[in-house]
Amino acid sequence: MFGWHVHEKASLHFTIPLALISMDSLNDARHYFLLSIVSCYSLFPLLFESQEYLIKVLLLLIYAALMWVGFTSHFAANSNQEGKKVNRPGSTVKKNGFIGWVGLSYLLGIAAIELWSRVFHNHVFSDRLPFLPLIMVSLYCGAGMMYSWMWQLVCIVRHT
Repeated sequence: MFGWHVHEKASLHFTIPLALISMDSLNDARHYFLLSIVSCYSLFPLLFESQEYLIKVLLLLIYAALMWVGFTSHFAANSNQEGKKVNRPGSTVKKNGFIGWVGLSYLLGIAAIELWSRVFHNHVFSDRLPFLPLIMVSLYCGAGMMYSWMWQLVCIVRHT
């Protein structure tokens, strides 16, 4: 759980098993959607050249959009077959959104950190504290990984 901070690719320990079960339930899909975005974003500091910036951001946005379309179409099709109210008016998905307000707030926090790192940091600190954006990304993604770990523990305890 703590090794991912040193070696970001260790976040795959969370992401790959959750990917395998993400199509089983809407909650697993929501959790995987959020976790995989956090996992991909935690790798951003490894691609630090300016010519790589647009590529890594576009890849993350395309990946998130494809996941969004895939999950919503999968669960809408399954709900129609089973006669459930997953994507109909008054359903949980329509009221809370796909990832809910906590997940949306967390993703907006990622956007705020990226905006700070790319635009405001140099204007506020100029050449001082050059590693502050890296620390912010690391701590924020660490908080997301800890949330994921705790969420998975709660699910395991509830189902046993």
